[in-house]
Amino acid sequence: MDKAFDVLLTADRSLEYQQNLATFSVGVVVIVTPSLRLDVLQTVLYELRDALTNVKPGELVRITVKP
Repeated sequence: MDKAFDVLLTADRSLEYQQNLATFSVGVVVIVTPSLRLDVLQTVLYELRDALTNVKPGELVRITVKP
């Protein structure tokens, strides 16, 4: 059965402590941000695109939005 997606993009900072990510068949990108507003997230669009493109299955990449 094929995967529905290759990367999980989330703002859940505790996911890595709740799950064994090494066993995931997808990569995980966590956005550490004070807000999920579009104008805030736009400041890290290039970093997000790079992370979404390069994250490997079972790997976690953290992108921090600077206030």
